[in-house]
Amino acid sequence: MFGGGAFIISSKLGCGKSKTDSPVHSSGSSSGNLGKGKMAGKSTKNSLFPATNSPQRLGNSFGGSPKAQNKVALKPGRSLMDWIRLGRSGVDLTGVGGKTLNVTTAELLQHNTPDDAWIALRGKVYNISPYLEYHPGGVDELMRGAGVDGTQLFDEIHKWVNAESMLEKCYVGKLEAESPISKGGMDRKGSNKASSLGPNGTVSIATLKPPDPETPTYDWFQSSKVVTVAIYTRWKKVLPEHVTIDKNSKNLRVTVLIEKHLFKVHLELEEDVGTDYTVKTHAESGKVEIILPKYEPEKQWTSLGKPLRGDMSYVKAMQAETVYRECTVKSVSVVSHDVVLLAITPPEGCRLPVPLGHHVQIKHNCSGMELARSYTVVLPSLEPERQDPDVETGRVIYLMIKIYSNGAVTPYIGTLNAGDTLSVGGSVGTFQLSQLSGVSHLVLLAAGTGFTPMIRLIYHTVVCAPEDSTLLVHLVFYNKKMCDILWREQLDVLAKQYDRFRVTYVLSAEDETVWDGLTGHICATHVQQYVPHQDNGVLKENQNSQTKQKCSVGKVNPLVCACGPPVFTAAAIELLKAHGLTSSHIHAFSG
Repeated sequence: MFGGGAFIISSKLGCGKSKTDSPVHSSGSSSGNLGKGKMAGKSTKNSLFPATNSPQRLGNSFGGSPKAQNKVALKPGRSLMDWIRLGRSGVDLTGVGGKTLNVTTAELLQHNTPDDAWIALRGKVYNISPYLEYHPGGVDELMRGAGVDGTQLFDEIHKWVNAESMLEKCYVGKLEAESPISKGGMDRKGSNKASSLGPNGTVSIATLKPPDPETPTYDWFQSSKVVTVAIYTRWKKVLPEHVTIDKNSKNLRVTVLIEKHLFKVHLELEEDVGTDYTVKTHAESGKVEIILPKYEPEKQWTSLGKPLRGDMSYVKAMQAETVYRECTVKSVSVVSHDVVLLAITPPEGCRLPVPLGHHVQIKHNCSGMELARSYTVVLPSLEPERQDPDVETGRVIYLMIKIYSNGAVTPYIGTLNAGDTLSVGGSVGTFQLSQLSGVSHLVLLAAGTGFTPMIRLIYHTVVCAPEDSTLLVHLVFYNKKMCDILWREQLDVLAKQYDRFRVTYVLSAEDETVWDGLTGHICATHVQQYVPHQDNGVLKENQNSQTKQKCSVGKVNPLVCACGPPVFTAAAIELLKAHGLTSSHIHAFSG
């Protein structure tokens, strides 16, 4: 093992800035812009990212794995607020004089050029030509959905975005459903497979949708005091955190996350029940039990109740409709000069647990347009004595949010006080605890508030781990200045308490007179220094690593998690792959 303590390299090992390449910036400023920091040390073009032909320069937000969203520099006057103002100006953005049309797939297919681009989303057709220059991902990315049904592609990246509100002024009409065409027939590189297209350019539903896993079932039974709903998921990794419950009077909705699918039970109960219900999961069988206390003990029910809309539905999580709840701010505390920690409680009767590494959406109406942003759920602290027991039961969630002065949603979040309400959507994410199975080294690359998904990972693998755990955890934390380092004191204390945990701080814009630690931005040197490498297909420990991890050669099995601004995450993925790691050793957190 390696020794504890906050690991700060006084030699200022970093990635130098070349005359022909620009460094990758580690985190944003308070206004959301990436700052320029001093780089020290030697550099080569191969160690600097994004490289000329890398995905983060070319754009790959609809494909590839792991996904990393990419943004492009927009022209002046093309911000989100500019788009909102254009929509309110009275200019016809439909391209059809404001008429409402019934659009066939054949007609939709004809509108596939930048000057005349239509897209279908959830059965509605929009003219996206006016919006192309406002799209943060660039014209080419949005044009992937031109002339076809782009719902599936949209859900892969922007599921939480309210497209209906964003493109309301561009509405052309309804897509006729008899001949659906979808980007579901698109391969990983974005090209349509000829074998999936029909004679008229339509796509067969059978070729688009592979058979779903067997749909779960549910049953119920009762005693004199309780009614128990038993859901048979057949997934032996199901945990209580995968079960969300909404109860309002007799209306009961239970949503269970089963790997990448959501199963819903939605009922009007025969009789009312209390809100102090209990959730039990059985890993050996995959059974979930919801134990509901009867309001009238001893009264025997003749049935569980009437099924409501969506009962027994089983859909892919990314395609499921986001359910928003009016939640209440319990408390607001300051984390740094531009970051706050919110404690939020769901409405009475709601159980809203969020799996580790997953995020929720906050929805806000901005100048008449509904916008939603994703935020990773965190803990109130890294200290065991400061944990909130209501987190485990889904009765409170904590969010660490950076307030951008020119943002669309965070200025509103920055005004919230205890007692205020806000609209919160259910959890979304792909990380699973099973990814930690057999891992020897957990390397966490975080930039700015990309630290948020690492909080619960650190607590789970370090604080909550068995005493005999040998998992080595290393957080490499990129920021601009010392004042931007979130929970630094807590991280330093943790590093002193646990030999298995180490933290390295990297700053890109701090004054040399006050900082003698590592400077610069993420680069190949950092990856080579802190991430086990692959040699002839065998993962090995770095012999020259200053972390001196004690693992047997050939038994090293790292998992590297990355999160930060899109350009940071994309660069990290490319650097890790160039280092020899495969996708199974990399997880990128992205909203």
